[in-house]
Amino acid sequence: MAPPCKKAAESGSRVPDELLEDIFARMPAKSVQRCRCLSRAWAAALSSSGFIDRHLRLANRRDGSRSLVFLPDPDSGDDTTVHAWSPRRPLVAVRRVAAVTRQCRGLVVLEAKGENLLLACSPARGHYVYNPSTGQVTALPEGKEASGAWPQNHAILGLGYDPSIRKHKVVRLYCRGELPPACEVYVLDSTGYWRAPSGAARTMPLAWATNYCTDQSVFAQGQVYWAAQPHKNYTGERVVMSFSMADEVFGILPPPDMDTTNWRITELGGRLCLFKDISAVCSYDIWILRDPLTGAWDLHCRVNLDAASPAATQLRCSTSVIPLDIVDDGNRVLLRPEPCNIRRENLGAHQLVVYDPANGDVEDLLADGSMITHHSMTRRPAAPYEESLESTGRPHEDIIFSSKSLQVLAQVLRRLPARILGRLKCVCRTWRAIIESGRFIRLHYEHTGRSSFARVVLSSMPYDWQFASLDSCLNDLKLACQMQQLHRRVVSSKPCHGLLLIAHNNYGVHVCNPVTGAQVFHCSLPFKQPSDAAAAHPGCVGLGYDLLREEHIIVVLAYKSRNFDTGSYTMGCSIRRLTDCVTKMVAPSPPIPVTVDVPPVYAGGKMYWMGESRFSAGCSSILVFDICNESFDVLPAPLTMGDSGRMLVAELTGQVRVVHICPNTETMTIWRKQEPGTLNDGRGWTREHWIQLGQWPDFSLRTEARLVIPLAIDDVGRILLDTGRALGYYDPRNQTLETVYPTTSSSLQLNCRPGFFSLVRPNYRQRQYF
Repeated sequence: MAPPCKKAAESGSRVPDELLEDIFARMPAKSVQRCRCLSRAWAAALSSSGFIDRHLRLANRRDGSRSLVFLPDPDSGDDTTVHAWSPRRPLVAVRRVAAVTRQCRGLVVLEAKGENLLLACSPARGHYVYNPSTGQVTALPEGKEASGAWPQNHAILGLGYDPSIRKHKVVRLYCRGELPPACEVYVLDSTGYWRAPSGAARTMPLAWATNYCTDQSVFAQGQVYWAAQPHKNYTGERVVMSFSMADEVFGILPPPDMDTTNWRITELGGRLCLFKDISAVCSYDIWILRDPLTGAWDLHCRVNLDAASPAATQLRCSTSVIPLDIVDDGNRVLLRPEPCNIRRENLGAHQLVVYDPANGDVEDLLADGSMITHHSMTRRPAAPYEESLESTGRPHEDIIFSSKSLQVLAQVLRRLPARILGRLKCVCRTWRAIIESGRFIRLHYEHTGRSSFARVVLSSMPYDWQFASLDSCLNDLKLACQMQQLHRRVVSSKPCHGLLLIAHNNYGVHVCNPVTGAQVFHCSLPFKQPSDAAAAHPGCVGLGYDLLREEHIIVVLAYKSRNFDTGSYTMGCSIRRLTDCVTKMVAPSPPIPVTVDVPPVYAGGKMYWMGESRFSAGCSSILVFDICNESFDVLPAPLTMGDSGRMLVAELTGQVRVVHICPNTETMTIWRKQEPGTLNDGRGWTREHWIQLGQWPDFSLRTEARLVIPLAIDDVGRILLDTGRALGYYDPRNQTLETVYPTTSSSLQLNCRPGFFSLVRPNYRQRQYF
């Protein structure tokens, strides 16, 4: 290691490199990270695998035992700080995350849930590899689709370390309905995608890690272990399922000679530990796995709960006690009763003790005057903590696109339709990883968003969605007529990042991908749409996109009460994220009343509703909802002549527009928002198009068309208009309108009802409903 100062080297006072490394190996990980900035030589030495192993061994053996972390109370939303052994040393703030594995050489796999998830650098929902010592966090790629009825978990993860390649591996077990469970492996900082196990026997044993086995996965003695059940149907019997990190093969370990129910697993002193809940036994036993190959167990200690010893008295305060660590050179065991399982009559008891198996003595570490005195620590879950310099690896997308050839391949693939991309995923794992990556999805959407190619998709029966392109309907009259037969009110807004939301009074909300044919049902509508004559509380629903979290969101806005005569009303707004499926009310309520007989418009991360002109508060105003901030704003609408026309909001070329429709003059005016200082109507709007509709019968506001909505603008400037009965391209250059899809036919006498057309640009999403 090079000296930090040339003067010190010249004077002969250089500290030996071995002594410096020995000092650094005992420092906290964050301090070592800062020292890497001193020089390239120091950065290389402190990042080497040999030094990382040495630091892991020395930095975690202070006073003969590892440190502990006290986790935030999951039911408390106030204090979200993780504390180390001393409450004066906070580590990092963590919000709404759950550790799905134990720490393995300092790394842990977390599952982010809901909002305000993890760190500011990782706002999205999913699984992450996290190093609490350095604060580094890396998202895991999404695995294969999993399905299965409760109580089988859809996906269970394990984290281990393979010393032969000096890398961490994440093992993912998942269910596939009635098929046997399957497995895939992800190597950190390697290929960037999941793969099948490389062992000779890739099939999993007949065991299921389910919701009934709530323990996290445990890494010990070169294996990842799960508490599992030998049968798919729950019988109470349990086994230990193992996965070898080096050979990548599965195995089954029988438990020790004891009752096979109500036991749990953890890691203790580098070996697999098995223990039982106190509520189901008369003695508290701790078993240690001696040899994973032969399945031999050793009884480390036993506490007779019926005795009058101090240990039995202390442990009986809780129904579940977890061994955390072996301390004092293996002479004593650190025990922590779970705060959630402390009996009501013992809520005030201190709950962190050291037990000596030789004489049965216990030491309360949370008592007054002990090494831990902070009162807030008594009700917190605790877990062993390892100082570590292990890297969580590069993001999987950076690994996938690190090759120049793969970057070129991605640029070629993004020009292909989504249906073809779905078939090209079967070429190889690399192609599949590219196509399913979020970076490629954004590239593909940006390309299709600029392309003039678009599809008009029609929805048929509300309980059996069917989609077809405009070309197929024009070429197949029978199909066109079949798609036109709508018997109930169905509203489908314009697609948002490739997804289409369809709302129905009786069938709830469906979010569909017309390209892949996948859809997901969310819930019945909390309101009645205005087409229902008996609707007392009308509302509308729209689909938006959170640009920060990169996920779709359903926005519902409905009246709780309204009276046009008195001008009184109350409104409420709720949101539901597709990845969360939890409805949340937005506070405060919308500041102005809005019209709800048409869906809202999404553009640039915001939702737009036109104000209700029948209320003075909503006249000539637009309600704006910022999805990222979950806040409302009011935007002044363009000034009109005050006629009997109607104003709507629309989205064209990714920007919000205001459309004014006048039945008296049979005209449509489209306004565009301009920057301050430009020529406009005084409110920042300028007139972009003025269309005379009276000369085309299918689009006349006095005959066929009740409402005309602009859907899109193609590359040559033509505007696609939709009446619910017909589609047509209006050319502003020569002021002509070409009808491309009428819903009436002289050759077929059918009772066709109005439909709502939607412009869909094909887009692929990694998940089934994306």
